[in-house]
Amino acid sequence: MVQQVTEAWLTEVCGGRVEELSGPKAYRVAAQMGLLAPWWLREEVIQKARTYAFQLHGETEETRKRFDFWQPVRRVPEESGCCWLLLVNRRPEQLGLLRPAFVLPVRWVKDLPHHSHLPEGLCRLADQVLTQLSTEKQIDPNTRWGLQPCWEWWLACHDLSCLEWQRWESVWVALSGGLLLTYWEGRPNPTVWATGAYQPGQGISRVEGVGPKAWAAWQMGAKVLFVPKGQEEEVRQFLDQQGVDTDLEVLPFPAGPVELRKCLAPYLARLEVPPGPDAPPDRQTAYFLRIPDDAKARQYYAGHILPKVRDRWVQNLKLSSLGATHLVTIVSKGFDLTALAVGVFQPEQCLVLFNQEMAQEAQSLPARLRAIAPQCHFVPREFFGASREDLFQEFQKAIQDFLAGLPPERLLVDLTPGQRIMNLALYDAVPEGSFVIHCQTEMDRQTRRPKPFTEIFELWQIQGQRKWRNPVI
Repeated sequence: MVQQVTEAWLTEVCGGRVEELSGPKAYRVAAQMGLLAPWWLREEVIQKARTYAFQLHGETEETRKRFDFWQPVRRVPEESGCCWLLLVNRRPEQLGLLRPAFVLPVRWVKDLPHHSHLPEGLCRLADQVLTQLSTEKQIDPNTRWGLQPCWEWWLACHDLSCLEWQRWESVWVALSGGLLLTYWEGRPNPTVWATGAYQPGQGISRVEGVGPKAWAAWQMGAKVLFVPKGQEEEVRQFLDQQGVDTDLEVLPFPAGPVELRKCLAPYLARLEVPPGPDAPPDRQTAYFLRIPDDAKARQYYAGHILPKVRDRWVQNLKLSSLGATHLVTIVSKGFDLTALAVGVFQPEQCLVLFNQEMAQEAQSLPARLRAIAPQCHFVPREFFGASREDLFQEFQKAIQDFLAGLPPERLLVDLTPGQRIMNLALYDAVPEGSFVIHCQTEMDRQTRRPKPFTEIFELWQIQGQRKWRNPVI
């Protein structure tokens, strides 16, 4: 039998005060709420129901298994497509056995309609989310997506389709984040939560009950909560009133008339679990290009992508038999182009050339590069020339000092980063017998980052004389 859940039914079942609730009544309430009980009922109600169940049936192993689900939920599902919708109890006096705020766990599923037992208002909002993200060209408009309970059996006995007492607009951002992640084949972080409405042309707007929602999220294991800008203090004041020192990080969404995808950027950056080292290259690439923060993008690139690039090109270039131990490279404005050669070649010594414009970058670069080449000793060297001749003289002297009498066959010079005039002068300065490496890679237009796994390295040894002169004017 399927129970039609309406506001009137909830009032009948969940009305009253917890402190006046008897064990038998708590047992009946929990039984009527079924699988909704651990998610929606106050913890005191669940505890009283469980205690009475043991009194009634005996505290046996069989009884414990039977009523094992009558325990407060502490963690949400985290499979791809899952969303954790925070709902506020707007009638706490009349619905005293319900939590001040509670969770409706749902999931986006490809090629299915919305589940018939989900609230009609929620399904209408889900359609608006689909329309907005399709309009912004963030998802394929020809692909069908439906909203389902997180588990097929979760609403088998309860029909919420006529439950219209919630203001569903507050779950805009959570639904949107869940849809984008499943479209990307990503997985959500169960410690990152959000509440917020969205209005096209206006951006993220305020919602009711952010304090109780924050409390409910924290009890479910949340470490981060995104709220509409201006409501952070409301959350902090409410949490302070609970008398518990939480470690919940409360962050605002961007304010103003911003596209939905841009509004969600900081939330999505925290919500998506990074694809692991064994993830397919295309998923790693897509995730890398989505990371908004360059520092985090570099960290992911160094830890997950560069090792795969190195494994491929060490074999292709036969670097293990090359015999070179010293690398020369130039600090570049490009996204971690310097890291490519360092990560693949793994030198013992690395001469890092930089000019005044890149002095600040050069100062932090060695520490970052040590994460991908921990055994390498980095030698920074500033140069000042502007012409090819001046740069040639400086680079030649820097290389001589760097080799310190070692044979030129121990040297590898990277011509990938740096301005063209610098590359030409550095090429001129390479001693005969040394090796030169250059990498070509596709660049992502939007992020200006190299697209992982498009790298093509060329390696050759300098032989013979290289002569050049300025044209006669």
